[in-house]
Amino acid sequence: MFQMKNRWKNILVGCLTVFGILIPSLSCRAENVGSIQIEYHGRTQENEEVVFANADFSVFFVGKMEDGKWTLAGDFGNAGVSLEGIESSEKNEQAKQLYNYAVRQSIQGNALKTDENGIAMIGGLEQGLYLIAQTKVWTDEKQGSYQASPYLISIPEEIDGSYIWDVVTKPKSEWITEAPQHPEMPDKNTETEKTEGAKTGDTSSAALSLLLLIFSSGAFIILCRKRRIYRKD
Repeated sequence: MFQMKNRWKNILVGCLTVFGILIPSLSCRAENVGSIQIEYHGRTQENEEVVFANADFSVFFVGKMEDGKWTLAGDFGNAGVSLEGIESSEKNEQAKQLYNYAVRQSIQGNALKTDENGIAMIGGLEQGLYLIAQTKVWTDEKQGSYQASPYLISIPEEIDGSYIWDVVTKPKSEWITEAPQHPEMPDKNTETEKTEGAKTGDTSSAALSLLLLIFSSGAFIILCRKRRIYRKD
C-alpha cells in the first residue's frame, strides 16, 4: 500500500514537472504572435473627414529577419527587391515594387475589408515583414475616389526601444481625380442577339423584295395578255 502511494506521488510530481516545462514555452510561443489593425480614415478636398468603410486590403508576408537583416521569404523569395534601408523613405518604393510583383505573379495575400468604422484586423501573425496594400480604389459618388499606397510593417514593431506585437496602422489615403467613364464592352450574348436580329431583318427584306418581284411579274404578264386580246378584237 505504501509503495503504491509513493508510485502515484512520483507520477504526480512527474506530471507537474512536465507541465512546468511546457507552460513557459507555450506562453512564449503565444507572445511571439502578433496582429495588425488597419484604421482607414481620410479627408476630402473640403477638409471633411471620411471614414473608408468596405475598403479592400491585402496583407502579404514578404520577409524574415536573418543575421540581423531582412531577407525576402515565402512567395516573394524571388522578387529581386532589396530590403536594405526599409526604415528610410525608400521603403515606400520597395513596397510598390513588392506589390507590383504580387500582382504580376498573382500572389494571394490575406484579404481584409474595413468595417463601418474603417477598421480591419488580422491576427496570428508570426514575426516578419508584411506588405499592406489597398487592392481596390475606394469610391463614393459624393466624396470621390481614394487609394492608399502600399507600405511595409514589421512584426514586432520597435517603438522607443519597446517591441509592439499588436500593431495599429493608419494608411495615408490619396485623393484620386475620377477619370472619364469609358464605354462598356458589349456583352457577348447581347452582341449575338444583335447579330441574329440583323440577319432576321435582312431575311425579311429579301423575302419582301421577292414577293414584290413576283407580284410585278404577274401583273406584267396579265397586262400583256390583255393587250393581246384587245388587239385580236
